[in-house]
Amino acid sequence: MDCQDVLLNASLSEIMKKIYFDYSTTISPEALYSELIPGGCIQVLVNRSGEESKVNIEALFNAVHKHKELIKKMFNNEMA
Repeated sequence: MDCQDVLLNASLSEIMKKIYFDYSTTISPEALYSELIPGGCIQVLVNRSGEESKVNIEALFNAVHKHKELIKKMFNNEMA
């Protein structure tokens, strides 16, 4: 929620279809959100391949707050 506005209301299955959580040693310039963690980084990307990943709730929260309008469009099916 953000100022009484729901930014994301989706099941884990829906989230995994549209968002990919990558654990890597290099940050992609396309990352919606990235953060250094021990041994590398976690980054949140638009899931263009349809590959499933383990959802990181903290990274998801930060990505949603950083890209509010994009996330709302993605989950309202306004974006392919």
